[in-house]
Amino acid sequence: MKSYFDTLKPIVVKKFEQLLAPHFFYHSLQHTLVVAATAQTICQRENIAEHEADLVKTAALFHDTGFFYTTFNHEEKSCEIALEHMPDAGVSENEMEAICRIIMATKMPHNPTDILQEIICDADLDYLGSEDYEPISNLLFKEMNARGEIYSDMYWLQMQLAFLESHRYFTQSSKQLRNAGKEIQIIRLKKQIQGNLKN
Repeated sequence: MKSYFDTLKPIVVKKFEQLLAPHFFYHSLQHTLVVAATAQTICQRENIAEHEADLVKTAALFHDTGFFYTTFNHEEKSCEIALEHMPDAGVSENEMEAICRIIMATKMPHNPTDILQEIICDADLDYLGSEDYEPISNLLFKEMNARGEIYSDMYWLQMQLAFLESHRYFTQSSKQLRNAGKEIQIIRLKKQIQGNLKN
């Protein structure tokens, strides 16, 4: 049987291509597909059943679609968009509720209440402890700058440092794989900030 994710993916891809504003350099289709793939990997590491993994991946598919229409409470809008399309894919009412709860778990600050919600939170911010941190954070800088949310380079560095220091991974596998890498980025940012203060 075709998974919900595989059934709904072409619909979501088309929506991204048609509706996402060009200044969303970070919250892009690429980010969505990476989060879904990372969620799948974490599900495998955490021994999650295939059907439950499909729910997480489907939530990942929709988790940023609210950005098509709003940056404020976009998670709620993402749920609305998911609810429009999931019945046609055969998603049951209980499963739709579960998927919406998983989507809402990505709202900051993260406060997941079960393993599936923990997985999407870790997948969404997996890059914080990965070797891709710098290129991906540069995309976020470009996006926030385009929205007029960056006031200076120092502001950006301090904001990133504060975010990294307050962030935590939830699943055991993400803690093991990503905490050390995240610590490297924290040290690097502190050095950058110190260097900028001396200049």
